[in-house]
Amino acid sequence: MTSKLSLRHPLNQPFCLQDTPFSPEEFPKRVEGRDNLIQHYTAWIEISGSATFTEERVFYPMADPTIVFAEWRGVVEIIPTRRLYEQHYGGLLHIVDGKIILFRKYFNPNPMAGFCCLG
Repeated sequence: MTSKLSLRHPLNQPFCLQDTPFSPEEFPKRVEGRDNLIQHYTAWIEISGSATFTEERVFYPMADPTIVFAEWRGVVEIIPTRRLYEQHYGGLLHIVDGKIILFRKYFNPNPMAGFCCLG
């Protein structure tokens, strides 16, 4: 597993809007802009050990070539608890000129229960 971010990850884009409509109450539902995304994920990166978000990855192209829906599985070692956080995700991505401008991420918030520092 690796904790390095892919160059295609929204945090590596100059502009991105991340929507997480079903995130837990303590999480923001919307984070806009690269700098705000970096700030949002800084604590998460600091408490994470090895991580992978490329398992079981499937892409579903849409009629509009700038839109894709993806499914993937994430597994992250949470250092303070020494436990693994496992999650299945779905995401809608809007890509313009090779840049992700919208990343709408869907996931079940229940597996987050009992993990400290994930917000």
